[in-house]
Amino acid sequence: MSYLDEIDIPSAKERFMNNEALFKKFLLKFPANTVMADLEQHLEAGNLEEAFRDAHTMKGMVGNLSLYKLMGIAGTVTEALRAGNRPSEEDMESLRSAYNAAVAAVNEIQETDAALF
Repeated sequence: MSYLDEIDIPSAKERFMNNEALFKKFLLKFPANTVMADLEQHLEAGNLEEAFRDAHTMKGMVGNLSLYKLMGIAGTVTEALRAGNRPSEEDMESLRSAYNAAVAAVNEIQETDAALF
C-alpha cells in the first residue's frame, strides 16, 4: 500500500493552498486522534447519539485531510446513525479497514518524510 492510495493529494494541495508544511502539521496528528475508539466504545454501550457525533466528527476531519476513501465509509456510518440505526457489521468492518489504512498511510509519510506537494 502507498499513502497515495489513501490521500487525494491534489485536493489536499488546493485545500491547504499549496502549503505542504501546514498540511503535514495536521495530517501527522491524525493517528493520535481517538475518534475511532470513541465510536467503537459508544456503539458497544448502545449510545447511538454519541456514536453519531463520533462518526460525523470523523467524516469531517478526514474530509479536511483529503482522506476520501475513509470519508466515504464514515459518511455511510454517519447516515445510518443519523437515522437512529446501528451501522451494519459489514460497514463497521469497512470503516475499521479504511481507518487502519489511513493511519498506516500517515505513518508511512512520517517515517519516510515523504514530499507530498
